[in-house]
Amino acid sequence: MPTTTSPSAPATTVEHELVITRRFAAPRRRVFEAWTDPQQAKAWWGPRDYPLTYLEMDARPGGSWRGRLTSRETGEELWQSGVTRELHAPDRLVFTFAWDGDNAGEPGHETLVTVTLEEDGAGTLMTFRQTPFDTAEDRDGHRGGWSSSFDRLDEHLAKALRKESGMLGDKKAIATVAVRDLAAAKRFYEDKLGLEPAGDKGHGVINYRTGGTTMVVYVSQFAGTNQATTVTWSVGGDFDDILRSLQSKGVSFEHYDGLPEVTREGDVHRADGLKLAWFKDPDGNIHHLIST
Repeated sequence: MPTTTSPSAPATTVEHELVITRRFAAPRRRVFEAWTDPQQAKAWWGPRDYPLTYLEMDARPGGSWRGRLTSRETGEELWQSGVTRELHAPDRLVFTFAWDGDNAGEPGHETLVTVTLEEDGAGTLMTFRQTPFDTAEDRDGHRGGWSSSFDRLDEHLAKALRKESGMLGDKKAIATVAVRDLAAAKRFYEDKLGLEPAGDKGHGVINYRTGGTTMVVYVSQFAGTNQATTVTWSVGGDFDDILRSLQSKGVSFEHYDGLPEVTREGDVHRADGLKLAWFKDPDGNIHHLIST
């Protein structure tokens, strides 16, 4: 891509310059695209507690950009903007950066950001510079924000590489439960657990809706042979209500005394501040309730 020359920056001191060096386990091309592709930038730009929620970006020399950070806790909005000065794929990006000033939409103090990317084995070494800051306090505030952003960038790149390589990290897992008597299992899962069928696939298989995913119940001669937990239900603050409801429907709970650092009161086990309970379906498959 074409390169333009940035005007010389004013002389700065260490106090007025922010420098952050990070290594990413991703090719340089991917890191450069994460900076210059608006859809990717929206996935990581901004600290965890103030993520980017709006972005317009004209990623070419002379093109402008404008973004909005939004507080996860309060909803406060912080606007920032700038102009791209240099864009040289895949190793250099230079742009101006300014928060909105006191007059809405008008930029405040302007700094210059320079991002250089070097190949480092199979990864990329990024050097980030931003200057000049009015005070060391302002510089250090930006250090915290950008460092959190770069943690998110690292996660974004890792997720993209997993998806590209066909790995399973971003795929949906489906619980699969083996039973011998499908009719008995159907009564248990629907009448006692309150699950709704997502479709009877026939041939001894039923899909059930479970939150954001599904659970498959199928007929197998090996049903009931698993002595470990088959399904874990993460029920959060509904733990007590669900436990009482299951008890009222005749579900019997298992007691596992002697587990390390686990105590028990009635059907409820406790460990690390969590509530735990276990029960079995008609085929002996072990289900686990946990208050997370």
